[in-house]
Amino acid sequence: MNGIGAHEVIIESPDHSATLATLSERALEDVLWSYRDRMLDLKNDKRFRYVLIFQESWRSGGRDGGAHALAINRTAIVPRRVREEVDNCWHYYDEKERCHFLRHIRQELETASE
Repeated sequence: MNGIGAHEVIIESPDHSATLATLSERALEDVLWSYRDRMLDLKNDKRFRYVLIFQESWRSGGRDGGAHALAINRTAIVPRRVREEVDNCWHYYDEKERCHFLRHIRQELETASE
Protein backbone atom coordinates (compact mmCIF):
# COMPACT_ATOMS: atom_id res chain seq x y z
CA MET A 1 0.00 0.00 0.00
CA ASN A 2 1.30 3.45 -0.83
CA GLY A 3 1.76 5.81 2.08
CA ILE A 4 -1.20 8.18 2.02
CA GLY A 5 -2.58 10.30 4.80
CA ALA A 6 -3.05 13.77 6.19
CA HIS A 7 -1.88 15.49 9.33
CA GLU A 8 -3.26 18.88 10.33
CA VAL A 9 -2.84 21.00 13.42
CA ILE A 10 -5.46 23.41 14.75
CA ILE A 11 -4.03 25.96 17.16
CA GLU A 12 -6.52 26.52 19.96
CA SER A 13 -5.46 30.03 20.90
CA PRO A 14 -2.68 32.55 20.33
CA ASP A 15 -2.34 32.62 24.14
CA HIS A 16 0.27 29.98 24.95
CA SER A 17 -1.04 29.51 28.48
CA ALA A 18 -4.63 28.84 27.38
CA THR A 19 -6.13 25.36 27.41
CA LEU A 20 -9.47 24.05 26.21
CA ALA A 21 -10.68 24.30 29.80
CA THR A 22 -9.73 27.99 30.07
CA LEU A 23 -11.00 29.15 26.67
CA SER A 24 -14.10 31.30 26.54
CA GLU A 25 -17.25 29.53 25.42
CA ARG A 26 -17.06 31.32 22.06
CA ALA A 27 -13.38 30.43 21.53
CA LEU A 28 -14.05 26.78 22.39
CA GLU A 29 -16.97 26.76 19.97
CA ASP A 30 -14.67 28.14 17.24
CA VAL A 31 -12.11 25.39 17.89
CA LEU A 32 -14.76 22.65 17.71
CA TRP A 33 -16.26 24.09 14.52
CA SER A 34 -12.76 24.18 13.03
CA TYR A 35 -12.38 20.47 13.79
CA ARG A 36 -15.72 19.70 12.23
CA ASP A 37 -14.99 21.71 9.11
CA ARG A 38 -11.58 20.11 8.59
CA MET A 39 -12.92 16.59 9.16
CA LEU A 40 -15.77 17.13 6.68
CA ASP A 41 -13.30 18.43 4.10
CA LEU A 42 -10.97 15.46 4.61
CA LYS A 43 -13.97 13.12 4.37
CA ASN A 44 -14.31 14.15 0.71
CA ASP A 45 -11.11 12.22 -0.07
CA LYS A 46 -12.42 8.66 -0.37
CA ARG A 47 -8.92 7.20 0.15
CA PHE A 48 -9.13 8.01 3.86
CA ARG A 49 -10.95 5.57 6.12
CA TYR A 50 -9.90 6.59 9.64
CA VAL A 51 -9.50 9.82 11.58
CA LEU A 52 -7.67 10.30 14.87
CA ILE A 53 -7.97 13.51 16.87
CA PHE A 54 -5.52 14.16 19.67
CA GLN A 55 -4.09 17.05 21.65
CA GLU A 56 -0.44 18.07 21.65
CA SER A 57 1.42 20.77 23.54
CA TRP A 58 4.75 22.43 22.87
CA ARG A 59 7.09 24.94 24.48
CA SER A 60 10.34 25.92 22.82
CA GLY A 61 10.37 22.71 20.84
CA GLY A 62 9.55 20.49 23.83
CA ARG A 63 6.23 19.04 24.92
CA ASP A 64 5.94 20.43 28.41
CA GLY A 65 2.61 22.20 28.60
CA GLY A 66 3.17 25.27 26.43
CA ALA A 67 1.04 26.14 23.41
CA HIS A 68 -1.75 23.66 22.82
CA ALA A 69 -2.96 22.35 19.51
CA LEU A 70 -5.52 19.82 18.43
CA ALA A 71 -4.26 17.53 15.70
CA ILE A 72 -6.19 15.60 13.08
CA ASN A 73 -4.70 12.55 11.39
CA ARG A 74 -6.42 10.69 8.56
CA THR A 75 -5.19 7.42 7.16
CA ALA A 76 -6.17 5.02 4.39
CA ILE A 77 -6.59 2.13 6.84
CA VAL A 78 -8.45 1.61 10.09
CA PRO A 79 -6.07 0.26 12.74
CA ARG A 80 -6.88 -3.32 13.69
CA ARG A 81 -7.37 -2.50 17.37
CA VAL A 82 -9.86 0.28 16.54
CA ARG A 83 -11.75 -1.96 14.10
CA GLU A 84 -11.93 -4.71 16.77
CA GLU A 85 -13.21 -2.26 19.39
CA VAL A 86 -15.93 -0.98 17.09
CA ASP A 87 -16.91 -4.55 16.15
CA ASN A 88 -17.05 -5.51 19.84
CA CYS A 89 -19.29 -2.51 20.55
CA TRP A 90 -21.67 -3.59 17.78
CA HIS A 91 -21.77 -7.12 19.25
CA TYR A 92 -22.46 -5.67 22.71
CA TYR A 93 -25.31 -3.60 21.27
CA ASP A 94 -26.75 -6.63 19.47
CA GLU A 95 -26.74 -8.63 22.72
CA LYS A 96 -27.71 -5.95 25.27
CA GLU A 97 -29.64 -3.49 23.06
CA ARG A 98 -27.74 -0.56 24.55
CA CYS A 99 -24.54 1.33 23.86
CA HIS A 100 -21.39 0.08 25.55
CA PHE A 101 -19.94 3.60 25.90
CA LEU A 102 -23.10 5.13 27.35
CA ARG A 103 -23.18 2.35 29.93
CA HIS A 104 -19.66 3.30 31.04
CA ILE A 105 -20.49 7.01 31.12
CA ARG A 106 -23.55 6.36 33.27
CA GLN A 107 -21.51 4.21 35.66
CA GLU A 108 -18.86 6.93 35.99
CA LEU A 109 -21.51 9.58 36.65
CA GLU A 110 -23.15 7.41 39.30
CA THR A 111 -19.80 6.74 40.97
CA ALA A 112 -18.90 10.45 40.91
CA SER A 113 -22.17 11.43 42.59
CA GLU A 114 -21.75 8.97 45.47
